[in-house]
Amino acid sequence: MKSTKVKAFFVILAVFLIFLNFLTLLNALPATSGSYISCNKSTGCIRYSRDFSAYYQAALRLINNPSSVYQKANNLTGSYHASPSPQNYRYSPYFLLFMIPFLAFDYQTALVALDAIQFALLVPIAFLLFKIMSQLSSIEIGPGNPTISNHGTRHSRFVAQLPLVLSTFVFVCALLQPFPYSKATYEFWSWSYFWVWAEGQPRVLQTFFLVLSFYLILRRSRFSGVALALSSFDPRITLMALPLAAFLAWKVKSLRKTLISSVVSIFVLYLPAFAYANLGIQFIQSVFEFDPFNLFVYVWVPILTIASLSVYALYTELARRRIVTNEAKSKHIGASPEIVEWKNVN
Repeated sequence: MKSTKVKAFFVILAVFLIFLNFLTLLNALPATSGSYISCNKSTGCIRYSRDFSAYYQAALRLINNPSSVYQKANNLTGSYHASPSPQNYRYSPYFLLFMIPFLAFDYQTALVALDAIQFALLVPIAFLLFKIMSQLSSIEIGPGNPTISNHGTRHSRFVAQLPLVLSTFVFVCALLQPFPYSKATYEFWSWSYFWVWAEGQPRVLQTFFLVLSFYLILRRSRFSGVALALSSFDPRITLMALPLAAFLAWKVKSLRKTLISSVVSIFVLYLPAFAYANLGIQFIQSVFEFDPFNLFVYVWVPILTIASLSVYALYTELARRRIVTNEAKSKHIGASPEIVEWKNVN
């Protein structure tokens, strides 16, 4: 990914995808003031505000009545009294530190402000993904790769273009996800992102922290674990990212550094929060009150980003090993690709 043409292609691609996402954001803004009805046998049917109401209410409770952060009642001291009912808070306690500054605004303005900040994060996400894939590439992305022989065949031309196709797919998954939920409801460019914006969900923020952690791991930074820990306000998604994080750390021989950084960061983030006003027990109790495998459509923003980047990382590693093996055979050395030092591509 060194050539000027390739860089220009990804700049144009990122601008195009972010523009389509902007149209999705505009389409979703009227829905931010909406609500929905949830029915079950124990509570009957209740009309709820958007998901952002859970974070807004919990941040108010953290300041005014921290022992009630995870309680479901809507009439407690320090609660956000909304009509309809606010959602119930389920994320890690430390995430509320991100939400406290939004209390300077009224509820609706705060929701739109979070959407605007997250939309702005799409630009650094695109930049970090490009840097990550550049460093992962053991062969030049694009046609005319000198390490692949027989360029005249249809198969070899496809092989030469495959890294470009995969990297494009990573950008599409991270920046837009134009995958319809159904033909009847697909009236905008991204069903996943529509509900990120409509619900005020922090999934772009989580994706940013995950992508930042991958980048810092490849840079052998001691702060890689900090970014990974910050992404864990919904621990399910961070757990899904651990195999890729471990693989990247193994590639650059910084597994120990990444592990220590992550463990220390988790302790720093979680221990004070768990010790304050019994938030730890409240959080653990809330975890068992909902199905952890119930993945709403907006959750696919970080999940598909992790999955597509994992496929790209696996492909580049297999391609590197194949090239090393072929070169070793041509020199009659017989060296194993496992013993060949992997070098960073800056």
